[in-house]
Amino acid sequence: MKRMLIIVEGKSDTNKLKKFDPDIQTFETSGLGLDKSKIDYLKKVNDSYDFIVFTDPDGPGEIIRARLIKELKNLKHAYLPNDKALSGDKKSIGVEHATIQDIKDALDNVYIAGAKKGNYTIGDLVEMGVYANKEKRMRLCDHLRIAYGNNKKVVSQMNYFNIELKKIKEFLEGEK
Repeated sequence: MKRMLIIVEGKSDTNKLKKFDPDIQTFETSGLGLDKSKIDYLKKVNDSYDFIVFTDPDGPGEIIRARLIKELKNLKHAYLPNDKALSGDKKSIGVEHATIQDIKDALDNVYIAGAKKGNYTIGDLVEMGVYANKEKRMRLCDHLRIAYGNNKKVVSQMNYFNIELKKIKEFLEGEK
């Protein structure tokens, strides 16, 4: 059985995850300092570890996640909704600001991107009432535990992670 390696952006994230589980193993990208040598190392240890990508829910975190998706295979993805990753003064956002419970929830709800892809379209967002409603789209992303984005990005993630229809139905029921 492979060991788990959680890919995070920096030391503060590692320190927070160690409070959740002192035995947890992390790999720090140094934020946007994710260079070829770090990618090569991850490729080298890929046979020994399963990877969970757990980056901040912000622009740099999504850039890092996209690069890892492009370079590595069989990634699992954990997400924190924006409001669960805000600092106390609400001036910064990151995994290091999350509560232990929110970290547990994120790690208990990882997505595995596989060969099977969903078949959602922009039309599905229109039917859900999400397409022209930024706030509702943000709530949908938080509910699905995917990164917030424009309509095209949301559909892309729903397909990439093969989101189950029951998760969308749960969201719609909660919106009534």
